[in-house]
Amino acid sequence: MADRLLLYTIPGSHACRSAMLMLEHKGIPWKVREMQPGVQTATMRVRGFPGRTVPAIRVNGTRVQTNRRIARFLDEMRPDPPLVPPERAEEIDRAERFSDLTLQTLTRRLLLAAGRRDPGCGTDGRLGPILAYSNWRRRLTASMAYRYFGVSDEVERLDLAALPRVLDQVDALLAAGTLNGPELNAADFEIAPALALGAYRPDIRHEITSRPSWDLVERLLP
Repeated sequence: MADRLLLYTIPGSHACRSAMLMLEHKGIPWKVREMQPGVQTATMRVRGFPGRTVPAIRVNGTRVQTNRRIARFLDEMRPDPPLVPPERAEEIDRAERFSDLTLQTLTRRLLLAAGRRDPGCGTDGRLGPILAYSNWRRRLTASMAYRYFGVSDEVERLDLAALPRVLDQVDALLAAGTLNGPELNAADFEIAPALALGAYRPDIRHEITSRPSWDLVERLLP
């Protein structure tokens, strides 16, 4: 009998929520193994994974990490409904790379910068408590992650300046039909949680939630 899929996560992770949304879309049951942030970097390779990151899944001896790989693995495991339809693979891949390299990197750093000053800003949002379930632990974790992801006052200033242009790109994907179409795809599930993460920060919340692309968040993370 096939093993139930095991999903490794950390609290409130937008990337881990993406994996959950894809599993829900596929109708694949899973069990969660939640770890404290930072712990996964030391233990994932011990568990047989090639890298140190989450989300990560294990099923029937197969181990997969990163949402782009997870999406394609899930399509092999259960083809319908597809996360990356072959005829749209290039389009969706471009949107996923934008999410990985630009959008989620930006919103993560902006929230970490704010969370280091005020851990309470990691509690009010659609992903649940971010990083930890208590403010003191969140402050500690945010301080470590702040250094790990190279956040500084100057990086925060540049990220805030870049935010409108990045959100313009998300809205352009929506207008082009890549996002929030009749049939959802992997890019939808990866971009919506990244937008939701940025909205935890009060001073940029309106800039994010007033955009047309926020409709995707409302659809997937009501």
